[in-house]
Amino acid sequence: MISGRGPEASSSPQGLRSAGTVGRVTERCDGCGFEWDAIDRAEVAPGVVRCTSAIAQRLRTVGASAAVRTEGLGWSALEYAAHVRDVLLNVRDRIIQTLIEDDPQYAMIWRDERVDRGLYAGDAVDEVADEVAIAGRLFARTFDRIDPDLLTRTGVYAFPEPRPRTVLWIAAQALHECEHHLADIDERIVGPR
Repeated sequence: MISGRGPEASSSPQGLRSAGTVGRVTERCDGCGFEWDAIDRAEVAPGVVRCTSAIAQRLRTVGASAAVRTEGLGWSALEYAAHVRDVLLNVRDRIIQTLIEDDPQYAMIWRDERVDRGLYAGDAVDEVADEVAIAGRLFARTFDRIDPDLLTRTGVYAFPEPRPRTVLWIAAQALHECEHHLADIDERIVGPR
């Protein structure tokens, strides 16, 4: 969903590219090149903590200007950070639900609607910085405790189309959100690359 307000062709698997092996197709983000199948379990938790710590640091460095939208770029750095925080909390719950239920279907996160309804308006930069870092650590701690045998359990992800996804894929999606939106935040703070 490209609205011009939020993640521009970003936080969901958008493109499918051949991985070079006959019959094998890998999901790849057109915006950042992230490949879900290339992610190993050991990369997820430290990657999420690294990215959320970086997001928190970026917000603290620029202060109140993180809440300012840059013309033509959609969301502000603060809105992206709040989105990452909410995604991590939501995805953590999805993973827990998948560990308990057989093939659950997940509630929508309503990413654009959260911004459109003003749910991030008035958020303090320091509070969001603290919260995104905490959400990253909480997600990582939970994910690290999952028995490896449970990583193949599935739940039905609705976007971009309804499809069964493994716990490992869902965790990789959390890492993708963090990495992709850290780049979005950097673009708003530093400028286009």
